[in-house]
Amino acid sequence: MGFSKKTKAAVLAGAMTLGAVSGAYAYFSGTAETKSNVFNIVAGQSDQKDTAGTILEPGWNPANAVDLEPGQEVTKDPSLKSNVEYQSWAFLQVEIPAVTAQKKGDLSDQVYDAVVLNGIDGAKWEKIREDISGEPGTDSVYIYGLKDPLTPGAETPKLFTSFTVQDFTKLEAVSDSVNVSGSLIQTTGQPTLDAAAATLGLKWE
Repeated sequence: MGFSKKTKAAVLAGAMTLGAVSGAYAYFSGTAETKSNVFNIVAGQSDQKDTAGTILEPGWNPANAVDLEPGQEVTKDPSLKSNVEYQSWAFLQVEIPAVTAQKKGDLSDQVYDAVVLNGIDGAKWEKIREDISGEPGTDSVYIYGLKDPLTPGAETPKLFTSFTVQDFTKLEAVSDSVNVSGSLIQTTGQPTLDAAAATLGLKWE
């Protein structure tokens, strides 16, 4: 059954009325305030070579390391000063020459580190790695990490205070050096000293 003419007219009138109401709306509009979140990013560089930190040895005097004898002690007090703008984990690597020598009780020549380090503070430094040489003419390598992060521009405690020539009873003359080098890596992304050492490749797999 279809609509009557009267019904169709009412529907049309209703449609026209709705259109008129819709067209009469006014819209309020505007903009919200701008919120600025200010930030800054520290300067830095990946694989920064020889500039991220400085090795300090205020007590070292080369003149005191001439013609050393077994048992003799020499002041050497390395620390690492940060030159970077970010908090970092700090590491110091010590290379000690290996020599062929004899100590009391030896029946034949042995390979020893030429010197031993004194005054390492285990409460502040953790030994990360040691590669003890078994071949004269090569170096034993010892790596230590500072247990607490180093703040920008700060200096680590002394790693050690001196070294002592071992108590050899037989040794050929040696002319070599104890080398100290350092490395730094940002703490962000490296939650622990162990993680930082692994990232830098300082630990064994």
